[in-house]
Amino acid sequence: MKSLLQKMNACVKPGASEFQDKSSVEEVMATVKLNPADSYDDSKHWSTNGGKERNGSMPKLWGKKRQAVAAESSVAARVTIVPKPDKTKELIAKAIDDNMLFQDMPHAALEVIIDSMHSVEVEAGTDIIRQGDREASQFYVLEAGVCEVWVRGNDARAPKKVLVYSAGSAFGELALLYSAPRAATVKATTRCVLWIMERSVYNAVKRNFTHEQLVARHNLLDTVPALKNLSSHQKALLVDALTQVEFKPGRHVFRRGEPGSDFFIVKEGTALIKDAAGNVLSKLTVGQYFGERALLDRELRAADVVAEGKLVCYCLSASAFQDLLGSKEEIWRFEHLKAVPILSTLSERQLWQLAHAMHTVNFKRSDIVFKKGEQGDMFYIVQSGSFIVVDEDNKELAQVREGGCFGELALLRSDVRAATVLATADSSVLTLSRDQFTKLLGNLTQLRSLWRFEALKKVPLLSALDTATRSSLANALRSVSFKAGEDVIRQGDIGDRFYIVERGELGVFKDRQGPIKTYGPGAYFGELALLRNEPRAATVRATSDVSLLELDRSNFHNLLGPLLPVMTKEAEAYLKQGANWKPQSKAFNVSDAQAVAVLGAGGFGQVLLVKYRGGYHALKAISKGFVKEQGLVEHVKREKELMSECDSPFLVRLVGTATDETTLYMMMEAVMGGELFSYLQTRTRPLDEPHARFYAASVVLALEYLHDRDLVYRDLKPENLLIDLQGYVKVTDFGFVKRLRRGHKTYTLCGTPEYLAPEIIMNKGHNGAADWWALGVLIFELCNGLPPFMDDDRLVMFRKICNRELNFPKHFSSDLRHLIERLLDPNPLFRAGAGREGAAEIKSHPWFASFDWARFQAKQLPAPYIPKQPSHPGDTCNFVPLQVDTKQFRNKAYKSKGTFKDF
Repeated sequence: MKSLLQKMNACVKPGASEFQDKSSVEEVMATVKLNPADSYDDSKHWSTNGGKERNGSMPKLWGKKRQAVAAESSVAARVTIVPKPDKTKELIAKAIDDNMLFQDMPHAALEVIIDSMHSVEVEAGTDIIRQGDREASQFYVLEAGVCEVWVRGNDARAPKKVLVYSAGSAFGELALLYSAPRAATVKATTRCVLWIMERSVYNAVKRNFTHEQLVARHNLLDTVPALKNLSSHQKALLVDALTQVEFKPGRHVFRRGEPGSDFFIVKEGTALIKDAAGNVLSKLTVGQYFGERALLDRELRAADVVAEGKLVCYCLSASAFQDLLGSKEEIWRFEHLKAVPILSTLSERQLWQLAHAMHTVNFKRSDIVFKKGEQGDMFYIVQSGSFIVVDEDNKELAQVREGGCFGELALLRSDVRAATVLATADSSVLTLSRDQFTKLLGNLTQLRSLWRFEALKKVPLLSALDTATRSSLANALRSVSFKAGEDVIRQGDIGDRFYIVERGELGVFKDRQGPIKTYGPGAYFGELALLRNEPRAATVRATSDVSLLELDRSNFHNLLGPLLPVMTKEAEAYLKQGANWKPQSKAFNVSDAQAVAVLGAGGFGQVLLVKYRGGYHALKAISKGFVKEQGLVEHVKREKELMSECDSPFLVRLVGTATDETTLYMMMEAVMGGELFSYLQTRTRPLDEPHARFYAASVVLALEYLHDRDLVYRDLKPENLLIDLQGYVKVTDFGFVKRLRRGHKTYTLCGTPEYLAPEIIMNKGHNGAADWWALGVLIFELCNGLPPFMDDDRLVMFRKICNRELNFPKHFSSDLRHLIERLLDPNPLFRAGAGREGAAEIKSHPWFASFDWARFQAKQLPAPYIPKQPSHPGDTCNFVPLQVDTKQFRNKAYKSKGTFKDF
């Protein structure tokens, strides 16, 4: 039986992308590919000659499509030490001393990498590197001999000699990042001795040393009492903010009476604590700390601190602490907002926004805050003093002291007060009105419903339910509370309830042992009790006061009805496969899809417009053989799984998946306004700022949606943005999306070179902050026509990125410049969008000052560009016709042995 990807060529009109008739996909999918002339050219793919073409006209601003790159992420490289003379080690160290890729690398890591390098001797006339080689993974240091560098142009002319390397030179460093085609040929003109560094060793050593440093710093911060109440995510931020400082013997770190501004942890050496008379009060050695009060209170220094010998410390400034975590008052607000039950479903970013927005109000003793029966619209947290809650007979119902709250139901709904609150001492409170809350975050009732909906989506047994059914289940959930120490379920009891944790912590105890597992906010347990009448396998006990969402079996059965037999079958598979079980995605029958047109093509396969059961969809077909050959099996599975979780108007939605003998299929919504990149290519000038702002807003909302779900995107560019028929943009291609818990980092180099953040290039570990860097590049490119660090030489471009060599065109407004500077901050900790308020920081930037986010999110703002409206639903008038090459698609034969059975 032939694959669906082997039956297409005869049905395609020459030179066009639409099919002659609406044939089935089985009849038409074969080998549609981009013409080789349209394939990616690594050299001179942008017009950068000073803004003018040779004939004096304006250049074509947007060139050919840019392909993403990726390097392996394995840290299991075998490091073999190769003995070499000290003189050779010194030569290698000197050769890489000013190389961008080795900056900030720990000395110990450099030693390991240099020790691992092996040598090779080549005779005169040998090509050490050949231009165009794509599997390059080695970096070279020339110890003896002479080499010449030759570059072959795009035309047929003979190669040109451009450079000569002598002993002590280094070349080929781009191969340490990823498998880029070699840009030149390096030929030995004499007998040469070279030392070779392997990419796998470089990446593994750099990543492992970086990780070890982060763990060591985190462990040090764990010992500081002043920081004990910070979350692991907050501590991770501080770990990244630590800088290393050195003090010579006898030098003061600070003097008694100076205002405190820095906190120190001793890394090497000894610090002496001295009184006013110069007497040594104590000695602090490795791992000990001093000056911590400066972080919260900025108190005057109480003693002198002097370096006994050479002293090396980690330093954290009070200003960095405040920029990352807020002032002492904001931290207090945040911590107490976290304890408010009705706010338990809000994210940390949302709570920080509320903390920042609250205002202080003072009350005198006996002042009435509000009376029973009054309309309520304000929520209060007690900063100082005390209050009592009384009924209509002035009977005391409750006391509220520092840190307590009252009036919180006013945030949830418009209602009258159920009691009277008055101050029993001079007091101060923090206030937040319902209008303020709604303006910042939206309606609280809707937010809570959305959180419940998303929480149910995470439960494997329920993840495949349709939207309407899941919404009904979410509405059926009811809140229940348990005190610390109470059992929610008991081992051996017959279960009939399922729970989701809203607030608090629980432990799992089995056979009187435990806790063997813990549950926190967003976690769930007891789901099998909805389907099976069996004893509980363990006891779940509240280890703090908890708020849970509960769903009982009777409600579940009433709502799901006909779906129960299928759910029960899924439960049996769930029990059998345990942690390896994954829900089946929505499958579709490829044979029922009619191919209409080619929308895109690449080395992986192609994207077709298809008609399926009355609607039009984009069908992405991926060669199994290619995926297997490139080691992308888990990569493609992750793309499918994460895409199936997302449901946002600013992200392309996954409809279903299918597979056959040689091909994987992903059916997605069809976005028929064409690619943003293609639209940009039709223009003779960059976008004006309002036009660019409209597209940037879509991206901000898409990234905010992903980041709120702990997903990082990592391949933002105009090529991955589609325009719908209303003129709004949707983000597509989830190939590099990855789930990353807050406070964690990933180290794989991936993305499009022009859009890579410095921390990705330098292999320091990256997170969602890299997406905000890419947003800065995107906005710059939309308003300028070229990205900010563009250079034909990739290494030069990467140096510009890491050094942030940023030059603004004169027509950029001051607000635009400031936003781009904030987004392109080389330190990801302080990058706009990466802080505690997340995307809200970008939304509130002056460049977006007059932008109506609510109307935009509802798609009620007029778009600056409306694509051509198709004459019929399958009309591809907004897509560029693709040439057909029947030989280029690499659909290698591959007989699956279960690798893709769950796709």
